[in-house]
Amino acid sequence: MDQNDKASEPFPPASSSVSHKLFLKRTVCPQCGAVKARPSLTAYVYCDYCGTLADYDFQKACENPVAMPGPVYESLWASLQGTLEQAQENGDRKGYRAAQTTLYRKWVETCTNAIPPRAREPEYREKYISYMVEAAVCTAFDAEARRYEEEVTQASMRIQIRQIGRASCRERVYSGV
Repeated sequence: MDQNDKASEPFPPASSSVSHKLFLKRTVCPQCGAVKARPSLTAYVYCDYCGTLADYDFQKACENPVAMPGPVYESLWASLQGTLEQAQENGDRKGYRAAQTTLYRKWVETCTNAIPPRAREPEYREKYISYMVEAAVCTAFDAEARRYEEEVTQASMRIQIRQIGRASCRERVYSGV
C-alpha cells in the first residue's frame, strides 16, 4: 500500500464541545470495497458497511504514550520472564499458562486501544485472553511452532520504524520482509 494511502485524515468532531481533532484511517474494505467513513474506537478498523476487519491503525493503538502496546507488553514480559522460562524448561504447562494469563490480563487492561472493541465486554474479553494464552502455550511447547516464531521474529527485526510528524506513535515501514 502506498504511503499516502496509510495516512490518517482529520475527521470533523461529532459535536462542537470536542476540542481535539479526530483522525480517520484511510481504509478500503477488502471484502466489499467500501471506504471507511467513521473513526474507529480502537486500533482495529472495521468496515462501516459490512463489518469486516479491514485494517489495524498503529496511530490509534499508540494514542496514549503511557499505554503503548509494545513497551507495555515488553515490561510485563520482563516481569514474568523468569517464571515463564522456568515453567517452559520444566515442561510445566499449567505454570506457564498461569503466568501467560497474568501477562495478557494486565496487557488487555492497560492497552485498551490495542485490543478488539468487543474486548470491553467481560465475556468476550475472557475468551480473547484465553485464546492469546493458549496460543502462547502451544507455541512454547511445540518445537515446530517455536521455529516458525523465530522466523517471524527475525523478519520483524528487519522492520524499519520511523517517526511520522508529531505523532507519539511510529509507523512501521516494511522493507525486505
